[in-house]
Amino acid sequence: MYSRNSRITSKWVYNFIVFTILIGSIRLWSFVYIPDRVFDFFEFAIVFITIFLLANKWSKLKRKDLLFRKNVKYFILIPLISSFGAYFYHKQEFYWSLIELRIIFFWLFYFLLHAYDISESKIIKLTVKIGVIWALINIIQQFTFPFYLFRIDAGAGGEDSIDAFIREGLLRFRISGQQYGMFLVFFSFYHFLKTRKKILILYVIIGLLGFYYYGTRQFLFGILIGLVICAFLVRGSSFHFSLLFLLIGGGLLIYNMDLLFGSLIKKSNEQLSSEDYIRFLSADFYLNQFWPKDDWFSRFIGNGQSQNLSLYGKEMNSINSDLKFFSSDVGIIGGYSKFGVFYVANVLWSNLKGIFYTYKLQSRRYLILFFVYALMLLLLSEYYANAAVIPFYCIIFYLVDKANEQAKSKI
Repeated sequence: MYSRNSRITSKWVYNFIVFTILIGSIRLWSFVYIPDRVFDFFEFAIVFITIFLLANKWSKLKRKDLLFRKNVKYFILIPLISSFGAYFYHKQEFYWSLIELRIIFFWLFYFLLHAYDISESKIIKLTVKIGVIWALINIIQQFTFPFYLFRIDAGAGGEDSIDAFIREGLLRFRISGQQYGMFLVFFSFYHFLKTRKKILILYVIIGLLGFYYYGTRQFLFGILIGLVICAFLVRGSSFHFSLLFLLIGGGLLIYNMDLLFGSLIKKSNEQLSSEDYIRFLSADFYLNQFWPKDDWFSRFIGNGQSQNLSLYGKEMNSINSDLKFFSSDVGIIGGYSKFGVFYVANVLWSNLKGIFYTYKLQSRRYLILFFVYALMLLLLSEYYANAAVIPFYCIIFYLVDKANEQAKSKI
């Protein structure tokens, strides 16, 4: 009895730790009343706790067949190597780089999930719940402004100025956790097509509204394309149902296109027709100009991750404020500028591997959507060195591993 109770207690503790890591990594959905320095400290705590918990379990991991073992190790190693680029090309001391790169050790969460065999069903439920909360915050705060509790930054116009929030007719709070919203939509829609449970379509609607009010075009359109792909992942009668559902849903979407997306499309057309569209200029800058002259080796190790208090950080702040060139706006090109060509190769390798293995699965085929989605938006956004997103990718990798294990056991 004692042994059984002890195991139950241990599992509860490990599940709580997983919950804490996930909530901490997204900074409690960007809760405004907790200072960033508290979350910065918490990120260090997450790293140390993860390393401590892995210390006694590392030998167990050696016996496991982990599909993404090498990819995860490279996601840690490659940014660390780039600190040499920050030092030699931008005079940033190594300790500044290590402070800023603390979040890449969040990739150890992948090994932590395997080391303690965290329940797949529990982590899926937790991921869905985080996505639901993210979506509801985006929806509710549209109607409670100027009162709000969750937001990333103030932007231009002052902390509570309407100009600091509004864009394309929507109030943008840009809260962390959109990947969990993506999981909510894809997971719910896939299982709705298979089971036709009405509660699941409610989750899909909540998730889509969350992305609509989030206000970022590429995420919303990427989600919609993902839903179309999702319809082709189911088989049998579910496939015919999914086609009918898509035809009806697509018809309603087209009929209300101007009402729902008129301002977004108009804004997109204005930006694309502008000769000096800032995103293209940023891409050219980080792809071709922001490199040491005649130093081909820099393309391999990258410029490194800047830290705001260093000289390199001040250089980047000047580029951001004066030129409005943000590496985060140009997706994998920004990653290439920071971490070099091997980082790009690892991102592509991880996603192509994910597509290859999930395509063969009989169960959890919806997991392929996260890799396809990542590749679709790669030139606009990539988050493999982002504290809020790394644990999410660890979960996706973990679920693919577990599904692959189950498939092998049936052979």
